Amino acid sequence: GSRHSNDPVACGIDMAGGRSSALVTKGQVKIDLFDARTRLDGTVGEDGTLRASGFWAAPHSFAAITVLKGRIDGDTLSGTASNFRCTTDVSLTRQGRSRKPGPARRP
Repeated sequence: GSRHSNDPVACGIDMAGGRSSALVTKGQVKIDLFDARTRLDGTVGEDGTLRASGFWAAPHSFAAITVLKGRIDGDTLSGTASNFRCTTDVSLTRQGRSRKPGPARRP
């Protein structure tokens, strides 16, 4: 899905807009906000509310905790991640489930 940040310099990225993806399984969420080095891990409640956080070195050589608060409604995960300098809005849409090949079924 898409993401948009308020300040690319504060976020340590080249452009304000970009793409992100998340993995949501069994009440857990993992999202690589900008890339694998900026992973947020958290939980999803039964009502769809989610909260995730991550800790990494920011571009200005200080460590930053980023918190994502959001919601899953239907097939859309939306929310805002912030570390008080960098604020990023995300809107992700569920992709088709991958299926492992199984044995052929008999009629």
